[in-house]
Amino acid sequence: MNAQRVIVVILAYGLWGDNKRSPKENVGYGMYLNECANALRHLVSCGHDVSVILCGGVKAYCEKSEEELTEARSMQFFFNLAQISRLDPLDFILEDKSLTTPANIWEAYKKIEEYIAEFGIPNCRILFLCDAVREVKVRTLVWLWNFLAYWQENRSCKRSWSPVRSILSWPKPEVLAFNRPDITPKSTKIFQLFETFVLMLAPWILNKRTKKLREPTSRELADALFDSEIIEEEGQQKIAEMDFNEALDYSLTLMTEFGIENPREYLKEKGILW
Repeated sequence: MNAQRVIVVILAYGLWGDNKRSPKENVGYGMYLNECANALRHLVSCGHDVSVILCGGVKAYCEKSEEELTEARSMQFFFNLAQISRLDPLDFILEDKSLTTPANIWEAYKKIEEYIAEFGIPNCRILFLCDAVREVKVRTLVWLWNFLAYWQENRSCKRSWSPVRSILSWPKPEVLAFNRPDITPKSTKIFQLFETFVLMLAPWILNKRTKKLREPTSRELADALFDSEIIEEEGQQKIAEMDFNEALDYSLTLMTEFGIENPREYLKEKGILW
């Protein structure tokens, strides 16, 4: 098999290491993440250049890491423990804002667009990893975004149904599913098939769920300004302790004084606003 550049999107199903989940849920989630880890090892062993987009924005305290994490960061913590992060060539990209499966895929597509714009698309492979119960829904959503992009392109539609039109020039995404034993009522094929049917027939529901994103925090805003060298450590701590709206107003003023012409667009580029 010829070496390829592979973009792998891994969908999260809660926080790994959350002591509020039942033992069966945690064991099942661990099994799922282990299968994902094995898939990554296999791709790297075949000589592929692998980039992994970890999707999931639900945020909670993680007992194993002893800190508050998003789903995406808890998966990264799991893969670090499994020594996946040491594989070369492999790198992680965090998408830790989305809260639903439609939003996972929508936001992942945006990350893929940024990645492809940087590295180009020749001989590129796109692979989504999900749990087996939700495989039909994930395949449907992956197909749906491609269809909406095609419809949008050919109808000259003013409304942006698809996250990116350039999806039409991408390789066809693949979906690989793994078993994940779970006791929650939504983790049944009947429920997931019903939800998929509803999403297909009611695009306004899809649109609503696609935009269900985690709200940014003052700490994330402060860290972004500090990393951009707009503020120093003292200012970073000051903004982090503010209410978000207050922190945002203060930061917009600082960025304007710093010489940034469009502060809100700048924060969108940094992933703070959307």
